[in-house]
Amino acid sequence: MSCTVLAIGGCQSDEPSDQERLQELLRDAPLKQVPPGADASAPANSGGAKDGDQSNIILPGVNPLGVWNFDDCNTSRTNLFDSTFNSNTAYRSVGVTCTGGIQNSQAVAIAAPEDIVYVPDQPNFTLENGVTVAGWFKPNAIGGTKTLFRKRDKGTSSFALLLDAGKFEFVVNIGGNIAISVLSPNKAKVGVYQHVAATYDGMVARLYVDGAEVNNFAIAGTIPPGPGPRRRKLSSGVPR
Repeated sequence: MSCTVLAIGGCQSDEPSDQERLQELLRDAPLKQVPPGADASAPANSGGAKDGDQSNIILPGVNPLGVWNFDDCNTSRTNLFDSTFNSNTAYRSVGVTCTGGIQNSQAVAIAAPEDIVYVPDQPNFTLENGVTVAGWFKPNAIGGTKTLFRKRDKGTSSFALLLDAGKFEFVVNIGGNIAISVLSPNKAKVGVYQHVAATYDGMVARLYVDGAEVNNFAIAGTIPPGPGPRRRKLSSGVPR
């Protein structure tokens, strides 16, 4: 999968089977390897627009917690710097390689299940007031379930942006063992950059693909303030 600028800033059934599926998508397994500079005790998960077209994209509002362009990716360092003033440096595992992104920019390539791009937890990584996440992604395959981005919360996750069975899906834990999701109606395009954004403000979860809102689900809730890092990982492909 290929991804470009990554930044932080509905369909749901009441049937138990669907709630079990969402809780399983949020569940997070221990790290198999930890990138240099990351917290070894923190676990992680396995997991359009034409190339170069950055029109009609949805980005977080003012003062995002982090923006990682991956333009500084190089073979001699695993650091990936945050372009905001928050200095939330990300780290790639050594298996994650540098590659080309949109508009002749850099990207990072993830090909193995243990590969990961990881941001260590910080005190301000709390989401009680909601969350927005956005990035450019270029899948080379759309089978199975792949994590694009998630926030760790004990043995599960506060939220997860996924590519699940070929479709983009945003799953949010709103407390009380309740999870909600919004799912794209159409499957992702293989080999094409797509801009994917998701947001939950405590009232409505929304999912955008290439700048267009493709689904929403209205329900009041609060994302639990659990400990853990924000991180982006794909079980295969080229993220940027």
